Amino acid sequence: MRRANAFDVDNSDNCRRSRKAGWSKQMRHVHTIRRRAIVIRDGAASPAGPGKRGVIESVGAPRDEDRCSMPLHDHFRGELARRRGWTSFHAAWATYIAEDLNERLPPGYFAGPHARYEVEIDVATWSEPGTGRSAEATGWIPPAPQAVAPFVATTDEVEVRVYRDEGGAVLAGAIELVSPANKDRAETREAFVSKCRGYLDQGAGVLVVDIVTERKANLHRMLLERVAPAAPVGPESDLYAAGYRPVRQNDETSLAIWYEPLALAKPLPTMTLWLRGGVCVPARLEETYETTVRRQRIPVNGIQ
Repeated sequence: MRRANAFDVDNSDNCRRSRKAGWSKQMRHVHTIRRRAIVIRDGAASPAGPGKRGVIESVGAPRDEDRCSMPLHDHFRGELARRRGWTSFHAAWATYIAEDLNERLPPGYFAGPHARYEVEIDVATWSEPGTGRSAEATGWIPPAPQAVAPFVATTDEVEVRVYRDEGGAVLAGAIELVSPANKDRAETREAFVSKCRGYLDQGAGVLVVDIVTERKANLHRMLLERVAPAAPVGPESDLYAAGYRPVRQNDETSLAIWYEPLALAKPLPTMTLWLRGGVCVPARLEETYETTVRRQRIPVNGIQ
C-alpha cells in the first residue's frame, strides 16, 4: 500500500469511496453552526461554506430525536453510578465502537479498543535505591541523575485506535472517551491535551467524547487553545463531542473542527471520524451506546 503523507489532502477518492460504502443513504452536506467544519489558516477561523476554496466537507447524519431509543444517562452521579461503575461501561463502549467501525472501514484499516485506568502503585515497585542489582546484571554502574522532577503521565485512557496498514500498523485516528481522571487536575488535563496534540501532529484524526458529569473542565477548549487559539470553541457545554482533522492543502496546514453539545436525556449524534489517508467514517455514538447499555444490562429504561 502506498505510504501516505502525515497530513491528508482534502477531497480524496478514498473518502468518496468510504462515503458510498458507509453512508449511501445519507445526505452529503457541509456542517452548519452546530455541525460544521471550521477551517483554521494563518491564525484565522472561517466557517466552511459550499463552493468556497478549501472547504472541508463531510457526511453527517442529521439529528432526529424521534429515532432515539436510548438517550444519554448519567453514569457518574446518582442511582445509576451507585449501581454500576462507569469504568466497565466505558471499556465496553469502546469495544462496541471499535466493532462498529470495523464493519465500515475500508480494506487496510482496522480499529481496536484500549482501556487503562489509574491504579495505586506500590511505592516499592518504583523505588529501587542503589546500583547493586544493575551492576550484577550488566556490569555497568549508572551515574546519578543530574536532576529529578515531577512527571505526570496520562492517567486514565479509554480510547478506540484506528490503524492503517502501511507495511506496518500506523495510527490513522482515535476516539477518546473522556474519564473523570482526565478532567481532575491541571496536570492530568494537560497530559490528555498533549496526547491529543501528539495524535494530530502525526496526521491522525481525533474525536473526543465527554459525557463526564462530575467534573467541569472543558478539554475541547484547552486543546483549541493549544493548537488553534483563533478557532471558535462552539456553544458552551459541559458535555460534548468534538472531532478534529489536520489537513494540508496548497502547502498550508489547516485544522477542521466538528463540535456537538451533548445533554442528558437527549440522543447522541453520529460524528465524523476522519482518518489518515483521506478516509472518513461515521462514529455512531448513539447506536453503540444503546448496544452497550443493552448488552451490559445497564439498569436504565427497564433494562436489567
